[in-house]
Amino acid sequence: VGKPTGNDLREGKITLPLIYALGRKELPECEEMNKLAHKQELNDEEINQLVEFAKNAGGIDYAFRTM
Repeated sequence: VGKPTGNDLREGKITLPLIYALGRKELPECEEMNKLAHKQELNDEEINQLVEFAKNAGGIDYAFRTM
């Protein structure tokens, strides 16, 4: 929130929206996204996948509600 989308992920930081999304174990793509989130280096496509996953899983809304 307040920074360009994906910057934290580029720096290897897992954000609150992504933490929330990865905690939703009932989502079929959760395991795959968890592995992706913990890669040493991410390309732009992978960052976009993680951002979309966090959005679709309600992570962005969750972060706004908790701030």
